[in-house]
Amino acid sequence: YGVFETSDEKFVSIGPLEPQFYQQFVATAGLDTTVFGQQMPPDQWPRLKALLAAEFRQKTQAEWCALLEGTDCCFAPVLDFETCVTHPHHVARETYIELNGHQQPAPAPRFSRTPCSEPVAPKRAGEDSESILRDIGFDDAKISALRDSGALT
Repeated sequence: YGVFETSDEKFVSIGPLEPQFYQQFVATAGLDTTVFGQQMPPDQWPRLKALLAAEFRQKTQAEWCALLEGTDCCFAPVLDFETCVTHPHHVARETYIELNGHQQPAPAPRFSRTPCSEPVAPKRAGEDSESILRDIGFDDAKISALRDSGALT
């Protein structure tokens, strides 16, 4: 299980812990079964991880995605925020929404019978200052003095 750098200096994650997923990963990735055939000898893990890192550096992230996405190899690319928003997985699941021109994660979890309301943009800094001051007992004259002094924006 780990994150590995690809030839284009991007990253992929792999976690085929169950034997059937590990065997599918070895076969699909075209790894040498005489080297990677044994999954469970802990004393070999550091050596195998180094060899696996070298294997991942042989292809770009896009090449690994083309090879492993959609399999049961427990694989995913490591994406930056801009790429994450447009990744087919997230687009299909509507994982991100646009709010006031900015992409952000959609509300989660989502339930089939209890829809989440769409979030609203945060208020401007100081937007509620006057109402808060009124709530705690400031009168209009004190609030006006604060505004005139520049303490309220």
